[in-house]
Amino acid sequence: MDQKLGYSDEMYVGSKEERLRHFNNVNVDHYHQSVIYESILDFVFKRKKYNTEEKVGFYHLIGDTGVGKSHMENLIRNDQTLYENESSCECYAVLSIHSPVPLSTKNEYLRYIYKSILFDLKLIPDNQELPKGTIESIGVRVKDALVENKVKLIILDEADNLWKMENYKSSSLLRIALEYLLDQTQIKLVLISSNRMPVTTLRDEIHFYPSYKLNNKRDERNFQEVLTTFQSKLPFRENCNLINYWEYILEKTDGRIGVLKKWLTLCVGDALLNNKNHIDYALLQKNEPNSIREIKDIHI
Repeated sequence: MDQKLGYSDEMYVGSKEERLRHFNNVNVDHYHQSVIYESILDFVFKRKKYNTEEKVGFYHLIGDTGVGKSHMENLIRNDQTLYENESSCECYAVLSIHSPVPLSTKNEYLRYIYKSILFDLKLIPDNQELPKGTIESIGVRVKDALVENKVKLIILDEADNLWKMENYKSSSLLRIALEYLLDQTQIKLVLISSNRMPVTTLRDEIHFYPSYKLNNKRDERNFQEVLTTFQSKLPFRENCNLINYWEYILEKTDGRIGVLKKWLTLCVGDALLNNKNHIDYALLQKNEPNSIREIKDIHI
């Protein structure tokens, strides 16, 4: 076992695809992620003092592309400790749905939401239409399914598609549909958006997922810690002194951890493809994130 990397020897002699996949699966906790995560816990389990006579609104997570919002969704869905009720040790489920194209009525939105929920609960296949019946009867089935499966939280990703001014009517209808569903089930809702201001009410919580900034000592220190951790997970025996270039890397990523992860994954794929045993400054420059490709476009 290599103590520095915490990898078994097989990690260095595995196939190039395996080594790339291993790094692609690396997740690094960091300051901004932890702050957002704790705020979601507060929202879901009411660790803050809410007025119990008031309805709890929606939780809006807003941030630039590449800061790590999608990873936050995966973290929430996969970390079952998030749903452990301290009093009953009961585990809860989390569903994710993507915002639809603008629709024209509340019932159309409800049908889309109901189908997404039943699909995520594996009660219907993706290509199957909703069961026959009125929207009310279907809603009863969905409500029962949510209760039976102990769903505590629903995540609506790409919500910014609905916050455009020309879609104000559609976004208002979607909000009405979601409020109707949540009122029936007491489930919480997290909406993930890029930098568009959503349709909100005073009951909503709005949280901005920031990037790390140059000339901010705390941000620089936290970014260096993230970079050092990623460096320790690179699937190479040779040391890669990325920390020597931290200012350049911070500037090019604009302090966005998701962009950093894609950049380094692209560099790992490039190095493995060309039989290199490390990432150097030239490789970083070659794969700068100003024209970064998606991970799925990396072929070895």
